[in-house]
Amino acid sequence: VLLIACANLANLLLARASVRRREIAIRLAMGASRVRLVRQLFTESFLLVAAGSILGVLAAQWISEFLVALLDNPQDPIFMSLGQNSHVLLFTVVVASVTCLLFGLAPAWQGARAEAGAVMKSESRGTTGGQERSWLRRTLVVSQVALSLGLLVGALLLTRTLGNLLTTNAGFKQDGVFLASLDLTALNLPLERRQSFRAELSAQIRSLPGVDAAADQLLSQWGDFHNDQIRRDGPEDAAHQIHNDINRISPGYFNTLEIPIIAGRDFTDRDSANAKRVAVVNQFLADAFWKGQNPIGRIFYMKTFFDDAPVAYEVVGLVGNVKYADLRDDFSAITYFPRAQEPKTDAFAHIYIRSAAPFSSLTAAIRKRVAETSPLIGVEFRPLKSEIRATLLRERLMAILSGFFGLFAALLAAIGVYAVMSFAVVRRTGEIGIRMALGAERHHILRMILRESALLVGVGLCIGAALALGVGRAASSLLYGVKPYDLLTLGIGLFSLSAIAGIASYLPARRATRVHPMTALRHE
Repeated sequence: VLLIACANLANLLLARASVRRREIAIRLAMGASRVRLVRQLFTESFLLVAAGSILGVLAAQWISEFLVALLDNPQDPIFMSLGQNSHVLLFTVVVASVTCLLFGLAPAWQGARAEAGAVMKSESRGTTGGQERSWLRRTLVVSQVALSLGLLVGALLLTRTLGNLLTTNAGFKQDGVFLASLDLTALNLPLERRQSFRAELSAQIRSLPGVDAAADQLLSQWGDFHNDQIRRDGPEDAAHQIHNDINRISPGYFNTLEIPIIAGRDFTDRDSANAKRVAVVNQFLADAFWKGQNPIGRIFYMKTFFDDAPVAYEVVGLVGNVKYADLRDDFSAITYFPRAQEPKTDAFAHIYIRSAAPFSSLTAAIRKRVAETSPLIGVEFRPLKSEIRATLLRERLMAILSGFFGLFAALLAAIGVYAVMSFAVVRRTGEIGIRMALGAERHHILRMILRESALLVGVGLCIGAALALGVGRAASSLLYGVKPYDLLTLGIGLFSLSAIAGIASYLPARRATRVHPMTALRHE
């Protein structure tokens, strides 16, 4: 974006230097050295840089706060120190100096190296201005369009990645589900009382009007689960083992999140601490372990950090695949165990609640019911969708920043095209007047200006398309559900930038057709 802005400003200063060629020629004729003229023009550029940098430092605070606000999540707020410091100011000074060199040196040098006699002759009355020494300005326009297309396509790829992740099928219901995290620490419940108290509390919440389903889970953070190795044919069977994630849940968990039970049953209150050890496995684990055969009634062995030796578990249910850790990942092996068979129970309850009732009214009712049970219980609420989206912070960051700068780059490119074409129209006013006096129609003039603009934009888009493919390959590790060389994304970028550049070109071209021939012929 900085390079595009530099090219834009360089174009404007080149146009200004072209207009001032007569003034510069007079200065040269009166004895001014070229070094002094370069220094004068460079000083003018530096004043622009200084003014822009001061405004940039002042605006940076607001822009930074705006971008952070877009990423912020009320359930998991982001805290960032956005105050200015010496490192930021030093960086600003360095960038400002480099910027001044990038867009100030070339216009100053080109403006000062002209020959006085040739300039005075070319500026005499009766010349049309033509396309003299415009190759550098045209090159800068082409570079702006090319860089803008690369940024725009990159932004579209990352935005589509975020959209794909937000709409991917994770295997469970997200809408209308929220998490109630209850802190029971202040109650000082004995270890043997915690399981029954949590079950009673879950039952009270489940009985509230508007609650469709509710279930308890061991952990509160989505994507944070214990894992271990399970073995198929015996406690020492190292030949048939698989790494899997462990989730300890209460009865009704699958119904609450609408995870389909393919075969077997859900956990019930009979699956207590004194009952036979049972488990529910997902489809991925069943396919990997039992090769598509019915896993119901099968036995596997696993040793958790609660056990001194591997324990035998009977599979009583088969459920659909679910993505917990990362929406980018493929489905993996997951084993579910009854929460009641957990040997050690902590002083926290994490209850998922599914309801179609308004979030605020339902949470108020739950707070009231929990307070009636004990005012010492702390409670927090988080929508499940918000909790999952919090895991996509990197993707949201990349999509928002790339989209912001991509649109800004397209705007700068449009300004560059408009400025160059407007300058060309002004410089060629006399030529346009002659053409119209000789019989050229207005649509001929319009087509002539647009053809010149289309050539510049077309070359820039061709170079930008190659650049966009490189950007896609460089960002391939960040993409999901979209290829680095996705033709649809490239087509959208080409169409969008072409439309923006077309509007920017049409405005000065239309203005050129409205010039009266006599006014144009009198133009100096």
